[in-house]
Amino acid sequence: MLKWTYVVGYFADKNMKQQEINLFKYQQMALEEACELMHQLLEKDLSPFLDTSIVDRSPFYKFKADVTNKMEILRNSYRSFVEHVQMLQ
Repeated sequence: MLKWTYVVGYFADKNMKQQEINLFKYQQMALEEACELMHQLLEKDLSPFLDTSIVDRSPFYKFKADVTNKMEILRNSYRSFVEHVQMLQ
């Protein structure tokens, strides 16, 4: 999804006012940051959560909550970006 924002930005850049370009780039940056945060979180080693000898599952539930929260941030950034691009057309 992120790679297409650069294509849209390239073609839309010629038809937008400076204020619209700044907003577009800001939303693109927010989407990129949200993707990067999610990528970093999902790249973590999950093997500690698979150890059956550990009874305390609170670290897993914290990880699960982090994934859920970051996914919601990513979803909101994506929706905001798409809504903005649709308004440009």
